Amino acid sequence: MLKERIYILIVFLCVVQVFSTFTLQKKIKTMEKALSDKVITTEDEISEIYDNIEILLNEQNSLFENCEYKFGDVNTNNLTVDTKFIVSPKEITQDTKLELQIDDKVYNMERQGTDFSVNIPLNIFGKNIEPKIIVSMGEKVFIEKPENILIEKVNEGILPVLNISSFDEKSKFTKDTFTREGRISVDKKVFPSEIDFTDVYLKIESGDNVLVDKKISPENEWDSFTYEINETVSVGENDGCKISLYSYDTLGLLHSYEIENHERPVDGRSKEPTLRGNEKIYNKSGKLVYSYSEI
Repeated sequence: MLKERIYILIVFLCVVQVFSTFTLQKKIKTMEKALSDKVITTEDEISEIYDNIEILLNEQNSLFENCEYKFGDVNTNNLTVDTKFIVSPKEITQDTKLELQIDDKVYNMERQGTDFSVNIPLNIFGKNIEPKIIVSMGEKVFIEKPENILIEKVNEGILPVLNISSFDEKSKFTKDTFTREGRISVDKKVFPSEIDFTDVYLKIESGDNVLVDKKISPENEWDSFTYEINETVSVGENDGCKISLYSYDTLGLLHSYEIENHERPVDGRSKEPTLRGNEKIYNKSGKLVYSYSEI
């Protein structure tokens, strides 16, 4: 009887020890995660401090109090946008003269009070615009390339953009068909230029064949909408399917977004569709004038 009690006590102590060890390990993992999160937060805060210091140093070393640009009217004939560059030097004398240089072209800037400005037509598909400001004060000449007026892509502040999310509830190939069911959510971003999209169309292609081409946007004005897709199309035995949306903007430019690329199963194993963030823009003549891909 005494031995049985001893055995029970030993088993109980072992269980308590295992439970205590498990609880301790769990607490250690929790503490490790909290410490890791704290380290990441601290690193982010330090990085932000360094970024702010760099910005302050750049501002302190700059020749200018303020530098900015504003997009104006769009010329629909040559697809340029009137862009006004405005700079305010920290020091001005009677003979202060400012010029703005883009590549090998130099433009005189007009003085208005303490500001200097110039209007320049930029191609709406221009990239990596890096203006230099040339400051002449008598015999002294200073040159600076202010970061505030660098333009990576002009069209991203001019032309509207469709943001598209697709939800694949069912996509299936048979020998000669492809079925796609699910939802496509669309919302648009329009800039102060007020260039807008008209209608949005769904296109399903297989090889060189367009199998579906139909309007899916609402009849009334919209900022966003969701479309329930339920399509079964005939395809070749070895062909895949590509799904895209397209829309014309009020300039007459065609914006095409490839959103899914479905390949046929190999050895009975289905492949996940390739989800894309491709955007291509074509002019009225059908020429490709802009292309962007997230992958």
